[in-house]
Amino acid sequence: MTKIIRIKRQNRGNKIRVNITVDKDTEWAIKHLARLEKVPVATKAGEMLRDALELQEDLVLAEI
Repeated sequence: MTKIIRIKRQNRGNKIRVNITVDKDTEWAIKHLARLEKVPVATKAGEMLRDALELQEDLVLAEI
């Protein structure tokens, strides 16, 4: 289960820092995908979160 613990705005442009807690399988998957794409884990997690939000938006719009 994933829980958002804290969201904190920092002076780094449009980005915010989000701390999350994930199970070991999810951690492994994010780290593995980040390694394959040669990007930081935080970057990959952010990309995955954006993708999930877009999918959620598509589902909501499909119901209209």
